[in-house]
Amino acid sequence: MSGLLVGCAAQPGPPPVETPAETTTTTTSTSTTSVAAPPPTSSESIGIDPIHNGFNPHLIADDSRFTRQLADLLLPSTFHDGLMDTDLLVSAKEIPLDAENNSDPKTKQLVRYEIRPEAQWSDGTPITGADFRYLWTSMISTPGVIDPAGYHLIRDIKTTNGGKVVDVTFSRPLAAWRELFTHLLPSHLFPPGTEPFNKALGATVPASAGRYMVNKIDRQRGIIVLNRNDRFWGQDPALIDHLEFREIRNVTQSANLLRSGQLSCLNITPAETTTLALGLVPDTQVSVVEEPRRLELVFSTISPYFRTLANRQEFARAVDIELVAKIAAGRSSDLAIGPNEYQPDAELPTLRPLAGSADPYEPEGPQVLERPIRIAVDPTDDQAATAAQVVVDQLRAKGLNIEVLHTDFENIVSQALPEKEADAVISWLPLSNSPIHAASRYGCLDGPYDPRSSNLSGYCAVDAELRLRALLAGESGAAEWMQNLEAEERLTMPILQETRVRTSTDHPYCE
Repeated sequence: MSGLLVGCAAQPGPPPVETPAETTTTTTSTSTTSVAAPPPTSSESIGIDPIHNGFNPHLIADDSRFTRQLADLLLPSTFHDGLMDTDLLVSAKEIPLDAENNSDPKTKQLVRYEIRPEAQWSDGTPITGADFRYLWTSMISTPGVIDPAGYHLIRDIKTTNGGKVVDVTFSRPLAAWRELFTHLLPSHLFPPGTEPFNKALGATVPASAGRYMVNKIDRQRGIIVLNRNDRFWGQDPALIDHLEFREIRNVTQSANLLRSGQLSCLNITPAETTTLALGLVPDTQVSVVEEPRRLELVFSTISPYFRTLANRQEFARAVDIELVAKIAAGRSSDLAIGPNEYQPDAELPTLRPLAGSADPYEPEGPQVLERPIRIAVDPTDDQAATAAQVVVDQLRAKGLNIEVLHTDFENIVSQALPEKEADAVISWLPLSNSPIHAASRYGCLDGPYDPRSSNLSGYCAVDAELRLRALLAGESGAAEWMQNLEAEERLTMPILQETRVRTSTDHPYCE
């Protein structure tokens, strides 16, 4: 395995990667004996967007289409779209609570997973309940993770049968328990005292339990190579020996690589002329699709500037979302722009005098803020950073004291928003109709863990919490409830839904 696969690899070592042997020919005066080479290895090359952060599919900061695709190829999950992964599990089911399996009256639900005996990581380490526990504890203690609300309902995880039988108990009923334990991580490579969860997959994915494993990650050249995982035990091993993912950095490069056959297909964020250029490549099918991911401005409801609905509405009317979307995306076509409430003559009668003045909402009396309104953004996200600057430029032109706060996403969610150092954040965020997603975005978490792990707005209301508990228990209507809440409370300003261009729509790695 490549030297990039670092970590405390357990014995036995990683499987060898076969390379084609050269045909050898021995010649004498009377005969020639040829030793046939093995069949040639197969490979595919796929064009992707440039990668700016790590490869952890559970972090908002790392989230991208490619990060999710890579996780599907490398990391095991209990369920896929509601269907149990029979390669990983023998069974997964709710167990009725009785005196034998539950002595704690606070436990309201028990789910038992039975892991296949042969299930293992690519370094030979068995997949066990320790991997379930690692993901659970990481999701409830790490700021900026995706949809942690379901994990916050877990009371405990216990294992038997050498770690292959996993019992998960919940403090409240969770109807969508099948959405948990997606993309397990190799916990044995991240023991306490080593890399924290938000850094664990920052450079590579050190062990795999999928059909492929990482062979090489070349950040400078923008190339990621996966090899077939020969220790994969499932029924359908990889049919292609090598997958190469190559970053596409401009329109000309994408067309030339497809035209020359150096790319099998691509799935990328379009530029202004991407579809036109790719449409000229012979024998290339081009399609434009929307992904469940959106660039948003999220107001902090604990900010002295945006605590009130009236102030959030006033701000929204002064921002031209269409202009923000076009400049951030760098194109005017193939755009799915959010609702635009912009009023060109909108004034800022409340926010303009408030910015940099006394905070009238402090319970101890007005206190001087002595700072402008701050829109936080992670500078590694080019489109979000551009959007933030456009918003600020528009509002400065209206006389508002406002600035961009550039800092990494971890600091935004763990310090800038909770400590009122930032008043809003612009970021790409996943979209889902799941009750777990709704509770993660707008639920109030209790206990010692950061309540802003996914609730960027800090919104917390008793009636909303009661509704979310009902949704988590199995009531329908999560999507409609979220839509109504966001409209009534003006918690976000949707800017742009992710749009992608792909070629060869029948290719499994570009769908």
